[in-house]
Amino acid sequence: MSPPSRFLTSDKPATLPNNNGGLQPCSPPHTHAATARLSIRPCARMRQAYEVAARRAVCHAAAASCRLRIGKVGRSRLDPLFYAALIHSEVLGGLFGSRLNRVLREEKGYTYGAAAGFEFRRGRGPFTARTAVESSVTAPALVEARAQIASMTPQPPSDDELNAARQYLRGTFPLRFGSASPVAGAVAGLVAVGLEPSELDRFQSAIDSVSGAEVARVAAALDAETERIVVVGDAATVAAPLRDAGFAVEVHGDARGA
Repeated sequence: MSPPSRFLTSDKPATLPNNNGGLQPCSPPHTHAATARLSIRPCARMRQAYEVAARRAVCHAAAASCRLRIGKVGRSRLDPLFYAALIHSEVLGGLFGSRLNRVLREEKGYTYGAAAGFEFRRGRGPFTARTAVESSVTAPALVEARAQIASMTPQPPSDDELNAARQYLRGTFPLRFGSASPVAGAVAGLVAVGLEPSELDRFQSAIDSVSGAEVARVAAALDAETERIVVVGDAATVAAPLRDAGFAVEVHGDARGA
């Protein structure tokens, strides 16, 4: 099938930071599918709710499912709010009961799983939310995922959410160091970004000391960042529903090139 040929043109190229820690797809990838690029940005009626710039997606012709990625510029490992960002990630898209997974999987039934989090580097790394859905629910799943990300500012984490995130991070931390190799890797990573190995000693106490106000600051700063969206799927199937949901869509190229 050829992708739709008439779409609005985006006014600014967009890119998504590379993230190799994505969610496992719900179905096998369509490696044989031809590709085309699809740009997405909100129509006028959505701009009041989402003050964001251009978006881009890659379309696989005849794909039965879609991969969704929502990206923003995140935080540095050297950021004073590093530990608050870890809590933010667990509440939003890390724990099984996180907001993204609870709503998209448990309540809506759109996906087998959804996740989100920061990738920390010496400089500012990416923040990415990710999931895989059936093509028929691409538009509502994308709208709902964005709504859950945005919910972290007006609806800060509850005490239950904070405690669950703290307990998980504290409890799993020792499990990362079952041999000398992961300890050496963790120390090397700290030294590479200019931190002392003693950071490992204070991890659990630092997690315990994170306040809800600090997590709210992380959420507010993330809200202010320009958003980039990538959708991998069949343009002929998903483009019209995306437009109906308020997005302006453009397909670049054709479905014959790989």
